[in-house]
Amino acid sequence: MKYLAEMDKLSGFEASIFGASLTIEVVKKTKSLFPVYIMDWGLVLRNNKHAEEYIRSDLFAEESQKLVNLILNKNLSFDFFKKVRKDVDNGIRKLDYFWKIRMKNLKQLSDKRFLDLYGKFIKDYVHYFGVGAVTYIYESHLAEKLMSELSPVNKKAESFIFSYIDSENKGYKSYMIEYEDSLRRLSMNNNIPMCNKIINNFFYIKSNYHDSKFLNKNAIKKDMEYLHINKRKHKTIPKIEISQFITKLNEEEKIILKILAKSLPLRDLRKRLNQTGQFILIRFLEEGLRRKSLQNKKDILLRMFWFEFKDFMKNPKKLEKKLLKRKNVSMGWVNNKVFYLEGIAIKKIRKDSKEILKGVIASKGKSKGIVKIVMGQKDFKKFNKGEILVSEATRPEFVPIMKKAAAVVTEEGGITSHAAIISRELKVPCIVGVSHITSILKDGDLVEVDANNGVIRILRK
Repeated sequence: MKYLAEMDKLSGFEASIFGASLTIEVVKKTKSLFPVYIMDWGLVLRNNKHAEEYIRSDLFAEESQKLVNLILNKNLSFDFFKKVRKDVDNGIRKLDYFWKIRMKNLKQLSDKRFLDLYGKFIKDYVHYFGVGAVTYIYESHLAEKLMSELSPVNKKAESFIFSYIDSENKGYKSYMIEYEDSLRRLSMNNNIPMCNKIINNFFYIKSNYHDSKFLNKNAIKKDMEYLHINKRKHKTIPKIEISQFITKLNEEEKIILKILAKSLPLRDLRKRLNQTGQFILIRFLEEGLRRKSLQNKKDILLRMFWFEFKDFMKNPKKLEKKLLKRKNVSMGWVNNKVFYLEGIAIKKIRKDSKEILKGVIASKGKSKGIVKIVMGQKDFKKFNKGEILVSEATRPEFVPIMKKAAAVVTEEGGITSHAAIISRELKVPCIVGVSHITSILKDGDLVEVDANNGVIRILRK
């Protein structure tokens, strides 16, 4: 098959075609919402199990700088981020209402009304997820740019940057931390009403792009096992020192720092909205399977694209024959056009291996240990306490093993990525944005993760 595009591999994650295919519409949506938008982007899914995410890094860097220039030239104010947050919050409320109220009587709907409701959900999910996707455009590039400019002249630059971002978001708490706080209260006063309340409030928490499970008492019990972990203490920097640090920055650096601070909650809320949307999407699929008495064919139907759901409802046998032949697919947004294709249509740009073990500092510290490559939940059981967690990216379901890790290293992300936010909460050394790290390292390698300098040193292979 001829390649449609050549891009940089960004990350990877467990995914089904059905769960991941909507992301193309989300990427496309950003163009109609913002003065900056997602340029060339692609997704390759192999065997309906693993997704590889690709971007054109040079185009993302251009859009990132465009955002900075808009603010620098006063063509865009920081109220822009306030509006984005308000819209994402509104989207979360809508999707919560959608699940808790509008889908309660799903079985009583006619097929027509059922499909109409599916269409309404898709429209809302794509719109609000698209709003939240704005941070995806610039966050990694701006974080890397700021770190590379400030670190050589100030050895404590990362600490000042993290302290500023945390101080600006002092009143904000990640929904993952809220979930843990609820579990901690439950552990002190275990009762059925409290447990049911957690299930109701965090119904989406076990969702991902592959398959979205219901939160239940057994899952809660398992999560509670990871609550009591000793945390290393990070030094806090006094506000007056942070202020002095900021006064030495030029105007562009101040703007980038402020953008990153305002982006931390946006990225977290976007993930919350994403998990809720994936949870609802799978519930539609399960109801469709029930109506067609095809519950045992779920794995096959997860191979369809989101827009094939109507075909499934009209003629499931015809679609099933098509899906049985479907193994690998490519989806993308290239040159302002969407494509959904069978086969591998995206070629990975090869990088110079000499720079491969450097990344962006996300949580300071230094640790030595054995590497375990964790690509998804199937690998969780092999991860042991005190090992180095190396992954393409982390997501909420990774939190239990992140708590056991001596350090976290990811291919994707910037200083407000999931890996960065949670690692700082856990006080675990973390380096993100390390290109191709999952291909270079392997299980059993001994490495030193120096998150004070953004370097991973291979001690033994």
